[in-house]
Amino acid sequence: MLLTLSADDTKTQYNLQYQFAASPPPTDIGTRFAEHTSQLIQVNGRQVPPDTGTPNAVSLRDFTVTHVDRCP
Repeated sequence: MLLTLSADDTKTQYNLQYQFAASPPPTDIGTRFAEHTSQLIQVNGRQVPPDTGTPNAVSLRDFTVTHVDRCP
């Protein structure tokens, strides 16, 4: 999954490959996005060298994605 996070004018793209997840990510992220429903998520992981297929994205391993109620 390629995930793009935006803050002000800065956008960062993350390459989150399911096989490297520490736990299964929420399955409703795409559904909420398609429905234009606001959501806050927290992504934690270990950064590794970029994948050749997505050289400009931050690649994470042993990552978790969780819904949060507010930014920490």
